[in-house]
Amino acid sequence: MKRIFLYNTLIIITLLVGCRKVDLEPIDGSPVFTATADLDGDQHRWEAGLEGYYMFSMFEKDALDVYEFSGSFAKNDGTVGEILTIRIRDFQQVPLGSPSVEQAFDMDLSFASNSGIDTIWKTVVDTAGWNTIFDASGSILPNSPVTYTWEFGDSTTLITSTQTVPHFYDILPNQSVKLTIASPNNACVSTMTKTLKINGQNSDCNISIELLPYFNPINFDSGYILNVLPVGAYPFDYSWNNTSVDSFYIISDSLSNISAAVTVTDANGCAVSSSISTSPQGTSFPQICMARFNNSPVILDTVSVTFIDNIIYGDSLQLSKAKIEYTTGNGNFYSSFLGPQPSTSFIKILDVKDYDNNENGDKTKKVTLEYTCRIWTMGGEYIDIKNGKATIAIAHP
Repeated sequence: MKRIFLYNTLIIITLLVGCRKVDLEPIDGSPVFTATADLDGDQHRWEAGLEGYYMFSMFEKDALDVYEFSGSFAKNDGTVGEILTIRIRDFQQVPLGSPSVEQAFDMDLSFASNSGIDTIWKTVVDTAGWNTIFDASGSILPNSPVTYTWEFGDSTTLITSTQTVPHFYDILPNQSVKLTIASPNNACVSTMTKTLKINGQNSDCNISIELLPYFNPINFDSGYILNVLPVGAYPFDYSWNNTSVDSFYIISDSLSNISAAVTVTDANGCAVSSSISTSPQGTSFPQICMARFNNSPVILDTVSVTFIDNIIYGDSLQLSKAKIEYTTGNGNFYSSFLGPQPSTSFIKILDVKDYDNNENGDKTKKVTLEYTCRIWTMGGEYIDIKNGKATIAIAHP
C-alpha cells in the first residue's frame, strides 16, 4: 500500500559529532573511496587520496535524539575544490545508547523521490496479493464538497476527495468494505458497505436509494420516501433499521431528521448495506447524498508494494531522509533538500562493510551506493545529477 508524505524543514542542532578523515594519500593501488556523477551532462569524479581530497566520515545526533550519518569528499590542503556530501538520517530516535547502523543502512531498503522536498526512504518489495479499484462516481452528491472515507476491511482507512482509489490486499480479500461520504458539518452523511469476493464475483451486486417527496392524500401526511433500487439476482430481501422488509421506507414528518439504514440481499447471497443521515434545511428539501461504489474484479497479482515505517505525515523528525549536497569550486552550495525532486530521483545502497576507525577513533562503515537527483541553490537554480556512483565512509558510535 502506497502512502505518500511531505515533511517540514528541520534545523539540526548538533549535540554529538564525529568528523574525521579516514583515507589518506594512497601508497599503492586504487583509492578506496571514490564518487562519480554526471552534473548537467559534465562528468565529475572525486577520489580520496588524490589531488588533495580526503574522505571525511561524520555522524551527528541532534536535539531530537536522531542520528545523521554522512560521508564527504573535500580537500584538506588549503586549496579550493568541489565538495560532495551524502547524508542519511536514521530511521528512529535514539534517546539512549547507540543507533542500529545495520538497520539504518539495510541494503533491502532504498531512498526514492516523492516529488517533494528531498528524497525519502521507501522499502519496495515484490509481493503477491489482490488488486482492485474502487469507484464511487455513482454516488449521489449534495451541492457542496464531500469527503470520501474508505474503510477497506484490512485495518486501513483512506480519507480523500477523490472518487476513484486503488487498493492492494496482501491477504485473501473476503473483506467488508465501507464507504462514507459526508458534506461539510455532516449536513448529509451516507454509507455503503459490501463484502468483496475474489475475481469480482460480486461486481453486479449493488444498490441505490432515491430520496423523494411523499404526500398521503388520505390523511394529508407529508414527508419523504426512500426507494431502494437494487442491482443483482432477483428476488431481493430488504431489512431496514425500523424492522421494515419493504423496498421503500416512508418518513412521514417532512421537518424531521432523516436517519435510515437498509441491507439488501440478492438470490445469490450477495449483501449490500446503505444508510443516510440528513437534516432538513428549514422548510426546504434536505440535502441529498447517497454513497454508492463499484469495484473492479479483485485479481491475484504480484506487484511492487511500498511500505514506509516509523514515519508520520508532517513528521518534523525527518526520519530516514537521504540528501545529496554539492559545493562548486567557487563556493556555490547545492542540495537536494532545497527543492522538489523529479520522479526519477533515488539513492540505492549496494553494499555495506565494516572499515577502519577514523582519526577521531570512531568506528566507520564503507558504503557503496548509486544515486540520481536534482540539487538546488537557495536562489532556485538547479543541477541534475545522473548516473551517480559512490563508495563513502560514514562514522558511527
